[in-house]
Amino acid sequence: MTEATRHPTAPSDLRRLAEERARAIQARLPETPSAEEAGRLIHELQVHQIELELQNEELRRAQGELEASRARYFDLYDLAPVGYFSLGEQGLILEANLAGADLLGLARRDLIHQPISRYIFPEDQDVYYRHRRQSLETDTPQECEIRMLRADADPFWARLESVVARDDENGDSVWRVVVSDIDARKQAEQQLADLNRRKDEFLAMLSHELRNPLAPILNAVQLLQLQNDENAVQQKARAIIERQVRQLTHLVNDLLDVVRTATGRIQLCREPVAVSDIVQRAVETARPLIDQHHQELTVSLPPAPVWLDADASRLVQVVTNLLSNAAKYTNEGGRIELSVQQEGDTAVLRVRDTGLGIAPAFLPHVFDLFAKAERSADRSQGGLGIGLALVKRLVELHGGTVTVSSTLGQGSEFVVRLAVHPPETLARAAQPAPIGTAAPPRRTLRVLVVDDNLDAAKILQLLVRECGHRAYMAHTGPAALAAALDERPDVILLDISLPEWDGYEVAKRVRQEPALHDTVLVAITGYEREADRQRARQAGFDHHLVKPADFRKVREILTAAAEKAT
Repeated sequence: MTEATRHPTAPSDLRRLAEERARAIQARLPETPSAEEAGRLIHELQVHQIELELQNEELRRAQGELEASRARYFDLYDLAPVGYFSLGEQGLILEANLAGADLLGLARRDLIHQPISRYIFPEDQDVYYRHRRQSLETDTPQECEIRMLRADADPFWARLESVVARDDENGDSVWRVVVSDIDARKQAEQQLADLNRRKDEFLAMLSHELRNPLAPILNAVQLLQLQNDENAVQQKARAIIERQVRQLTHLVNDLLDVVRTATGRIQLCREPVAVSDIVQRAVETARPLIDQHHQELTVSLPPAPVWLDADASRLVQVVTNLLSNAAKYTNEGGRIELSVQQEGDTAVLRVRDTGLGIAPAFLPHVFDLFAKAERSADRSQGGLGIGLALVKRLVELHGGTVTVSSTLGQGSEFVVRLAVHPPETLARAAQPAPIGTAAPPRRTLRVLVVDDNLDAAKILQLLVRECGHRAYMAHTGPAALAAALDERPDVILLDISLPEWDGYEVAKRVRQEPALHDTVLVAITGYEREADRQRARQAGFDHHLVKPADFRKVREILTAAAEKAT
């Protein structure tokens, strides 16, 4: 087969080649050719004629295939479920398929030579032009999600996938754009986001509301602790109540904190802190649960202090949750080991237990929120499935990592790694004194207790009186201000969520009264974000305590106020 046969050309080219071949053959004819020469040349012309006919047949077949291919291409082009647009360098629509026209609610002929920017939502024009510029400048595929407009001005979300094609004939650029309708997906995402936001709001409100009954229960337990005539049964019952209330408080705080970490509302208060101090505080918190299960806890610390730049209270939460988790899933009489080592610039804290272990299928989900492996009935106290999720998020907020390894039936090991921070100066916070060992007040204070929860107000009033001070009560905002003007209290313990006027409004009005200028205002609230503390300071509060407030802190405030007055 000749080269011309393998690569058929246009009919005009074939005619030209035939004429040239015929002239070449004729030029070789002598003036008086012999019969032999004439026959040979005639045969050559016949062969050439056959070759030309074969080339014409192949060309016709190729043209038919090309037309069929073009027809299939345009069928697919128009039947595609997404919009295809070809745009000129100025953004004018040169070509559109049926799906693209349907997306915009127009006939295809009405789109040709129209700028596509006309169908972009006004607030998303900047995104569109940036996307277009990047496509033209980089010659690489680009993607973006924007809102577009139909012919009836109805907006919808669309995904644009664009690439630039260069026209070899005239050097112009053609912008190929695929437009997909993602409005249903965006609406579903928005619904999920709304559901997630409402879930977070519900959990935050639930945590806040749970704190309200916890406060009077805990204060009632502390009031009982002040009594000297407890018998052994009462003492044991009070200890059980106090332990369970503190555990419930721990769960409520974890629930609120995990919502805050998920929404980015936790702010760390970093300072130089020794790991040994964190471990000591965590062990004190988790000890009742460990003792309850008659488990053996061993703690191993390095001889030299290991210092971190961290929020101490948050890391205490981390270690407490790890110890509590180990205690919950370790059998009676089991062992729990807590160790700290410094490896280079990293502090490594390990919590290992001899408990039930974690199934391999569940191991990757240990730190997922609300994830709980199936447990037997005797392990039903496993919690809400938020403790380990909170551990992971708090550690990551500190720039660290937490990992877990486990063999089913042979226990688990959690490893926390945090960057070491050697401080230039050492500062240690003093440990709070036990509630029953404080010295008698130097001066009897007038204390106003304001809370719309009658039980909470009554218990707090009794605790204040047990400390040797006079205490009064009010249950609404206006009643609180009236009582303050009548009694001229030295200290006001003021709930924030009050009827009529909230605690912030009461505090502002108190600060406007010259006779109450020196009154110590203490906010007692279920809200503990930094924004809440800032708002309390702006309203005039001197202190901000979170429910259920530890009465040790209340008494420290009263003692300081009495010393100042003396």
